Amino acid sequence: MSRSTAKAQSAYVLDSFALLVWLRDENGAGRVQAVLDRADRKEIKLHASWVNIAEVYYVTQRRSLDPDPALTAAQVVEVIENLPIQLHGAAKAEVLAAARLKAVFPISIADAFAAALATSNNAKIMTGDPEFKALEKTKELAIEWLPQKA
Repeated sequence: MSRSTAKAQSAYVLDSFALLVWLRDENGAGRVQAVLDRADRKEIKLHASWVNIAEVYYVTQRRSLDPDPALTAAQVVEVIENLPIQLHGAAKAEVLAAARLKAVFPISIADAFAAALATSNNAKIMTGDPEFKALEKTKELAIEWLPQKA
């Protein structure tokens, strides 16, 4: 049975899109919360790359320039660090795996790290980022789609 047709997924990678949806309580936040709850109960494993956390940080930092932001970028990182998510650094193997994906597919480097992390952990990516559509066609990567932003 392929990963994309498996009945119960035991691991997910949350990319920056999914994390930002959850942090901002946007459409799809409930689905992200559901996997966070399952991970908290130790039913599944959640992963994220520090490269994706960097993306969440800089997007939040840009918004922090607006008057009265909900959370600062540093506070957002602290919130993420306290979630039931295993955060992964970028060692040589991960960097090269992401680089191979970036060389072949029209995706951002952060998305390439999320995809490489999902592949190495036999995990499904939770995202709404349309850049992953190119990877989905390969059938090498299982994706759980969140609603895309208009």
